[in-house]
Amino acid sequence: MPLIRGGTLRDILNRGPLDTLTAWRYLREIGDGLQHAHDAGIVHRDLKPTNVLIHSDGRAMLADFGLAEAPASPRISRRSGSPSARRATWRRSR
Repeated sequence: MPLIRGGTLRDILNRGPLDTLTAWRYLREIGDGLQHAHDAGIVHRDLKPTNVLIHSDGRAMLADFGLAEAPASPRISRRSGSPSARRATWRRSR
């Protein structure tokens, strides 16, 4: 993944409201990124302004796919996730 130096969408929103054209451009770019992920069978599950990086050239990019999952695949992250999930795994293996 490339280094994105522009900050997050949250950083930009904290400076004040976006002009209409910029807001629509970000919305389109975020939507395109989500569509690309969905086409690959991936659901982001944590979309928020801090997970949208803004490139120094102004492009919006989705980040932090840590909670993402592919619905058709087993939930691999559950086994190493929360303490309760780890306890449940330990109990089943006894």
